[in-house]
Parts: sequence; C-alpha cells; structure tokens
Amino acid sequence: MKTKRHSALLLFLSVSIVFATITRLHAASTVSFDRPYRPQLSCCVYDVAENAEAVPVTVVRSGDRNASFSVEFSTAVIGSAGFDYPDLVPAMPGLDFVPQDLVLTFAVGETHKVVSIPILNNGTANRDSPYFGIQLKNASAGVAIDPADALVGIADTGVPATFDWSFVPGVPNRGLILAKPDGTIVAVDLSYDPSAPLDGHKATARITFLSEDGAATGTARLRLQNGDLAANLAALFGLSLQPDGKLLLNGHFTGVDGEPHNSLVRLNPGGSLDSAFQADFGTIPVYTSHLP
Repeated sequence: MKTKRHSALLLFLSVSIVFATITRLHAASTVSFDRPYRPQLSCCVYDVAENAEAVPVTVVRSGDRNASFSVEFSTAVIGSAGFDYPDLVPAMPGLDFVPQDLVLTFAVGETHKVVSIPILNNGTANRDSPYFGIQLKNASAGVAIDPADALVGIADTGVPATFDWSFVPGVPNRGLILAKPDGTIVAVDLSYDPSAPLDGHKATARITFLSEDGAATGTARLRLQNGDLAANLAALFGLSLQPDGKLLLNGHFTGVDGEPHNSLVRLNPGGSLDSAFQADFGTIPVYTSHLP
C-alpha cells in the first residue's frame, strides 16, 4: 500500500509540475505576443520660429519591433475636437502652417519616423505665439497610442510696430507730411479765413520744417486762392521732394501769394514760392506729384 501511495503521489506531483510548467510557458508567450506596439510623439510641445521654414516632429515606436503597422498623423486647429485650449491663439492653416494628413507605416524593426511640417512666415507681427495641434489616430489593430496628441507653438519673428513716444511734432495733426532722406521732415497744413472775400485768399498753407525728433526748425506761409470753387476754398493733395531740395506742392488752387498758379507750384528749399516755375493745368486739380 505504501508503495502504491508513493507512486500515486509521485505521479500527481509530476503531472502538477508539468502542467504548471506548460501554463507558465503559455502565459509568457501570450504576454509577449500581446505586448502592444506603442507609436508615440516624442514630446508634448514643439517650439519653432516663424522663419524656420519647417518643424520636424518625431514619431517613435517602442515595444515589439517584429511586426509592421500603420498610424495616421494629422494637424489640427486649436478649438477643434481634442484641442480645446481657450487661452491659446490658434495658428491658421495656409497662413501660419501647411496642414498635414498622412499615414505612417512602420516596417519590421523600424523605430521612428520624422514628419516635417512646413511653417509659413506671414510677414505680420503677432502679439502672442499662435499654436496648432498634431495628433496620432486610427492605428492598426493591437497598437496603442500614448500620448495621442501634442502642440506646436510658432514664435513670431516679425518686428511689431511700436510708438516712439519721444517724437512730439510741433505741427497740427492734419495736413501733408514728407520725410526727407536726411531724416528731417516737412509738414504742410491749411487754415482758412471765412471772412475773406470770394475772390480773396481764404486759405493759408503753413510749411513747417522739423528735425528728426520732431522739433520745429523753421516755417513759411503761402496764401492760396481758388477761384474755381463756389466757396473759394483751396485744397492740398500732395507734397514731394526734388533732387535739388526744392518741393512740389499740388492740390486744387488757382493762385498763390497773388500770382496765378494752377494746381501745382514749386517751393524753394526754405518754403518760399519759386515764381519761375509755371505749370498750367487750367482748373484741373493735381492729385499727385510723386517723384521716384
């Protein structure tokens, strides 16, 4: 009896050990086989300068490398599904970046892929950096994605316009302005005398010469007449600089300082009338006297 019991016990232990061994082997194979391939974005936020032309985004794979699989890669606008970031300024597709919608296929043993997203320099200055989203989705069966999305921030390289508060010009805030090559400025503004007779000089043009910082360095005045208008009010439309330093002043007038001048006059560098210059356009106003 002892021998039979002993034999039965040995047989039970042998069967148990074999069964346990088979179970462990089967479980190890299952875990290894079920281990997910994990394509994932290598970081959660990419920063790129607006003038960098493109931002490289790396998609990496970890886990089992013995099978091929595919995953979709696409860009997204801030505010769309999955990218609800109310504090971020959205980058505009076609204006700030070129949208992407790709399928990435990883071959056996392949560990990473790089997607280059073109960045567009829109030539404007932005107060805040705009952002857009990138996402991985619709991977092959059995492939997990973690993380599935990231952001790209575009650092603005445009130079924003700022006010130069130190510039305080000594002229009214209306009229004509001409910036000269040496940095100085010429400003012309008009004032009217409603009590002047209809055939008189109702308008006075004040020419003010300014330094680079806006300080007045000299003035001149011209009396303008316009006999063509019922109200006898002259108007000025343009101011340009000749190579010799003289100024061309154009508008709608028929007389300057008592002399007949129709629509266009030339001024000496100090602002006085150049009487030798006569350009008779009749009563047709001259709207521009631009010189290249």
